[in-house]
Amino acid sequence: MLKVLAIVLALVSGAVAVQAAANDAPLEATGFRSSGPAEVAWLSDARFVVARNDGSVAIYESRNGEPVLKSAFVVPGATKGVEGLVRIDAETFVTSSDHHSFIVWRETAGSFAPFPVTYSEEYGVVHSGALLGGKLVLGHQAGVVTVWHPTDNGRYAIDRYLVVRAPNRVDQSSPGFPDTYHDDDYTVRGIAASGANHVVTASEDGDLVLIDVDAGKEVSRIRYNPAARHGLNAVAVEGNLVVAGNCPSATTDHNVYTFRIRDGQFERLDAVMMFGKLNPEDKGIDFVASVAVKRSGDHLTLYAASEKGFMWSGSIDADGHIALPIQYELDVGRWSPAGVMALSPDGRQLAVAAYNVRVYKADSPQPAAPKD
Repeated sequence: MLKVLAIVLALVSGAVAVQAAANDAPLEATGFRSSGPAEVAWLSDARFVVARNDGSVAIYESRNGEPVLKSAFVVPGATKGVEGLVRIDAETFVTSSDHHSFIVWRETAGSFAPFPVTYSEEYGVVHSGALLGGKLVLGHQAGVVTVWHPTDNGRYAIDRYLVVRAPNRVDQSSPGFPDTYHDDDYTVRGIAASGANHVVTASEDGDLVLIDVDAGKEVSRIRYNPAARHGLNAVAVEGNLVVAGNCPSATTDHNVYTFRIRDGQFERLDAVMMFGKLNPEDKGIDFVASVAVKRSGDHLTLYAASEKGFMWSGSIDADGHIALPIQYELDVGRWSPAGVMALSPDGRQLAVAAYNVRVYKADSPQPAAPKD
């Protein structure tokens, strides 16, 4: 354990500055540098978890808005790193492990102990999840959603599984990257709770799916873009509003979409394309790796982070129209780690992890206008 912590600490450098496109950007950040893509989840308003594709997990404390590394360890069996991370409560979280198990991490006497839970190999690695009441809903690589309940021994037992694969998945062929996309990729990249008994899933096959968890059935689905060539990476739900992030296939496409759930059906609302300062051959195309929505009264603040080192903040109006006027530079590079984010339970802080781990103050209900 001490050796692992020493390795992680060796990757950490001093605080890094954040360059914003606007002088009066509503977010302020401090952070630490590390390596590898990540997943982020808050345990409480003071602590959050960063899990990375090198198989490491780090616990941070947000101390006066600065991330302080408290502990680090390695997920057993995570040969391809950590693909999924889900908060259970202030002392418990779940990470993916291998293609037929996940790990429940529970804090005891100041340290986190792993409890493996196994399932059918046919489901594949856990990539996403959400807590719905006391039930754990997980999204898997094979386009499968599983539903679990806690047991007396502190682990989880499966209630049911549901196949959510699209009957006609998006064509992910890409002349520039022939080995990047695969015809059999139905990975459920994102899951978000919607009301008391439903979740929305976002998958590599290009579909958003509304699921009735108790009934174990699909309620509705929609292709995020009828002309989509690439799949979905992230989803967030606030009330009946759904926000999805994806990789656009051309500069005429979009990478942030909004929908409304009405009478159990998805309605299209808006879509925008956010560009980063990329290499010329990239043509500005950037996939949005994560999205988060914060409600302050009637105002909705939207955050979107990209694979190539940028984050945007803005708003969504009552009709679902998106405005993301402010851009933040996180970690810039042709293939920088995807920026993954999570809002603290009280909505006052935003943890973002790419190469750098940062904590943003998210107190402002509305982005400030850029100065001339």
